[in-house]
Amino acid sequence: MTDQEYKLYGGDVTMVFKPNSTKYRYTVDDAISGTKGVSVRGVTSVLGSIIAKPDLMTWPMNMANKFLFGTRFDETLKEYVHDWKDAALQPGASSL
Repeated sequence: MTDQEYKLYGGDVTMVFKPNSTKYRYTVDDAISGTKGVSVRGVTSVLGSIIAKPDLMTWPMNMANKFLFGTRFDETLKEYVHDWKDAALQPGASSL
């Protein structure tokens, strides 16, 4: 697979994804600050402290709820509902 280049912020920032890399899969160039080829480990590292990431804090909890209780967000109802057929824990069960 070949490297994939993405232009961000009107072309001021260039991010290159290197799928064949074993350690640093992303490099970032910033035309405004003049930095080039800064290696970062992953998407959350790319975001750094620039963008608030509160949803990443709740994501593991949401995944656990989905697995255990079949919880999913219903866009029509705008609330969380249980889909028990996919749940690891069933109503009335005492354990996994």
